[in-house]
Amino acid sequence: MATGIETRHARGCRARGGGRCSCTPTYQAHVFDKRSGRRIRRTFARQAEAKTWRQDALIALRSGTLRPPSPITVREAARTLNDGMGAGAILDRSGKPYKPSTCRSYEDALDTYIVPRLGELRLAEVQRRDVQDLVEDLRAAGLA
Repeated sequence: MATGIETRHARGCRARGGGRCSCTPTYQAHVFDKRSGRRIRRTFARQAEAKTWRQDALIALRSGTLRPPSPITVREAARTLNDGMGAGAILDRSGKPYKPSTCRSYEDALDTYIVPRLGELRLAEVQRRDVQDLVEDLRAAGLA
């Protein structure tokens, strides 16, 4: 087996006890990010897919385009955004601090619509379909 790729067998598979495999194993590929000190991993149905992902991931790590997923949730990110806007640390596209009324309206929108729906998800877990479902529900309610 290639370095950085682990064969994962089912709980009841005979291969776990040293016998012949009786399941359809999956393959977990991983790379180590020296900057963060964390391992990035993904599981695949085929060994060839795992090898390809691992090679691509190593290249992406070297170029700085691959990072380990952040443990920050949408709720925490919304709070950080609100705090930064209120303190003047996060600026609008003109490079000016947000006005207090804008900060309040953003905070209200986040707390009313986004955080209740997506707040417990980690940022890395949010997918396009999650956001699209939220937008469609807001449209149906006449809010978007």
